Amino acid sequence: MDINYYPQVFHVKIGRSDQFDSGSNPSSLANLSNVQWLILGVNNLSGPIPSELGKLKSLTHLSVIRKQLSGFIPSSFGDLTSLNLLYMSHNKLVGPIPSEFGKLKSLTDFQVNNNQISGFIPPEFGNLTQLRRLILSSNHLVGEIPKDFGKMKSMLELYLAVNQLLGVIPLELGFCELLEVLDLSKNRLNGSIPTSIGQWAQIHYLNPSNNKFSEKIPSEIVQSLHSLQKLDFSHNRLYGSIPDAFANLSRGIDINLSFNKLSGPVPFYTNFVNASLESNPDLCGNVKGVKLCPNQIMKKKNDPFHHKPILVIMLPLIGAVLLGVFTYGLIAYQQQNKKFPQKASDEESGDYFSITSFDGKVVYADILKATNDFNETYHIGTGGYGTVYKAELQPNNVAAVKKLQ
Repeated sequence: MDINYYPQVFHVKIGRSDQFDSGSNPSSLANLSNVQWLILGVNNLSGPIPSELGKLKSLTHLSVIRKQLSGFIPSSFGDLTSLNLLYMSHNKLVGPIPSEFGKLKSLTDFQVNNNQISGFIPPEFGNLTQLRRLILSSNHLVGEIPKDFGKMKSMLELYLAVNQLLGVIPLELGFCELLEVLDLSKNRLNGSIPTSIGQWAQIHYLNPSNNKFSEKIPSEIVQSLHSLQKLDFSHNRLYGSIPDAFANLSRGIDINLSFNKLSGPVPFYTNFVNASLESNPDLCGNVKGVKLCPNQIMKKKNDPFHHKPILVIMLPLIGAVLLGVFTYGLIAYQQQNKKFPQKASDEESGDYFSITSFDGKVVYADILKATNDFNETYHIGTGGYGTVYKAELQPNNVAAVKKLQ
């Protein structure tokens, strides 16, 4: 495609089907002096970005994402003073961000993430007072976060994750009161969490995880962040107790305080029901990921319903086993009786004095009858304590009965 024939074009979008003569960079795009939108879509662009693009003074939108572009970011881009959007993410760009970018005062959205950008973040970014979104994540940036960032009063989203940034969060960053998203994760930042963060009343995503922040979590920042939806302080060196101010946060918030040095009991708030709190050795509470507090352990031991779940399971099981044993025994007993019928009762078999059938009153009456009220006819002898009589109580069942004196 020869673009020299279209000098008055305002919008240019080059996709997969559009081929440049050399298959490399379109330096001839610099001839489109009136172009306002330049979007290089899915194509085979590679090599360095031509510095000639800095001549497109009318350009407001420039997008060269997901290419094989390499080399440095041209400092001539600082002349694109009408630029609103600049997207250069997911390439192989190296070197520093030109300080000339401080002249892009109309810039509202700058994305250069997922490259190999190195060096310091230019403090000149503080001049970009219209900037609303800045994405510098996944590069090799070093040094501190510039204090000049506090001048970017229009900033809504700031992504600096996965770099090698050092130092503290500048207090001046608290002046960005419209901030909604801040991602500082996976850097080497240290110091304390500044209380100035509490000025971000609109922030809903706050992630300074995987750094070296220490000291306590300031109550001031927690009680002011009413719009917060996700808070990730994990993988730092924070210590002390969890502030009671967390009770002021909305329900359903995603909280991650794991892998720190926090201590004391976890506040009994609905916010912490599903919070990630593991790997805080001195933290305790009746929540997932931490041990029980000493008073909770004692209370649990003294709780009469402590073993209730076990009893609920075991009692029906034991009852079922006993019922099975009883049923089996009953069946076996019935089968045994069928095989070996019960013998006649002791009375029927002639065992007159059997314990199971003995009745004293009946036997005494039978004795009187058998001896005719102890008639002398039945007298057979005299003992030391009384007279002995012969009594035939049943056929073939003769007994000697002594009548005591």
